[in-house]
Amino acid sequence: MLYSILLWLSRAISALPLTTIRAIGRGVANILYPFAKRERRIVEAHQRYLPELAITHRAVSEQLGQALLEQAPLTHWEVDKILNSINIDQTHHRILTEAINQQHGVLMLMPHLGCWEWMGPYLGTHFGVTAMVKPVRNASLNRLIKRQRERFGTHTVPTDLNGVKQLIRGLKQGGIVNMMPDQTPHPESAHQVSFLGKPCICISLPARLIKATQCQVLVGIALRTPTGVTLEFTPCPAEHWRTLDDNAITENINQIIGEKITQHADQYIWNYRRFRNNGEPVYGERT
Repeated sequence: MLYSILLWLSRAISALPLTTIRAIGRGVANILYPFAKRERRIVEAHQRYLPELAITHRAVSEQLGQALLEQAPLTHWEVDKILNSINIDQTHHRILTEAINQQHGVLMLMPHLGCWEWMGPYLGTHFGVTAMVKPVRNASLNRLIKRQRERFGTHTVPTDLNGVKQLIRGLKQGGIVNMMPDQTPHPESAHQVSFLGKPCICISLPARLIKATQCQVLVGIALRTPTGVTLEFTPCPAEHWRTLDDNAITENINQIIGEKITQHADQYIWNYRRFRNNGEPVYGERT
């Protein structure tokens, strides 16, 4: 029942122009965000811990609202209409195609920055993508997101050993693997390294994939623009990284991603609880 309601609602929203969808997302978020006490505590912890980034509640709430409602056009718009909303200049297109043409696979590291879900339609439609996806808690919402991702040729794999094997296989076959390296890791697989100049728990899987294959590595971001989305790609020195240990590789990844987040802090999702102070979370007991 809930899935049917969400599907109907997303279809209705998708009939609107993208600029209107985003405006509604911002408006609804600003109304509801004052009541989201847990999310506000997390953001306030980031404000104290990273004061140089000038993180604001308004920017965080509007980013969340826009990201959520932007799922509607991704679910219902025609593929050509979605692709026409995505811009990539010649420089970044060349970076992407040169990495793919090496035929050793491409590990695409995508932080929760801007319209990250819009990267999937572009890569999936043109090249095909494999992605490890952690389900969201709400089963109906998870079903809707899964439907949206797989309509563009994204092959999703589970967050277990079998999923890791499929990622390695995909890279060795020359495919693209999408991964979001800035999620909160499971305690058993977490390791603490520097991120934005602060101690932070991170996943080790990207480092393991880099060392297990000969893949190329790109950091990909999808930035929100006034009328659409712009894709940017940054090449990473994977050959050098393969000589390092997992922590050093992760710190190198974090440095590149951190530079992108610093440049576009108002488009980042600041809801992950990864920072540590003397080994302890900085978010308070209730988070």
